Amino acid sequence: MIRAPTALPRIVLHELVHANQHYGKVDSLLAECVKEGICDFVVTLLLGPHDSTHYTYGRQNETALWERFAKEMDTQNYSNWLCEGTNAKDRPADLGYFIGHQICAAYFAARGDVPAAVGEMLHVTDFRAFLSESQYEGSAAVYTAII
Repeated sequence: MIRAPTALPRIVLHELVHANQHYGKVDSLLAECVKEGICDFVVTLLLGPHDSTHYTYGRQNETALWERFAKEMDTQNYSNWLCEGTNAKDRPADLGYFIGHQICAAYFAARGDVPAAVGEMLHVTDFRAFLSESQYEGSAAVYTAII
């Protein structure tokens, strides 16, 4: 997919965050989505909310998405959430980025200390514990409280 030049700052910043992530084993859908979500969350902190189709859809369907994601998050099947491309049916592709972003937004809200929270997000060693500490349960209120 070719994107507009105006998307470049978000893309570069997202990839820069990846370059600064230091994780152990990333072996589940949850871990992979949190890894991507952290990048998108840092972009949100610095450049404002995402206005892409999958973020709009995610905000409108967050509770239902979370319920579905929660059933799949411990698997290694990413096909319904990441790298879907044109295979996504009846919804936008790559909603795992949105779910990961929301988990990170909830973690940030629970933590409150910006430098510490971002530093901790870049060094997650236990993704289940990270989710638990975030207290995320599919609530759209988290998104509006942070941004």
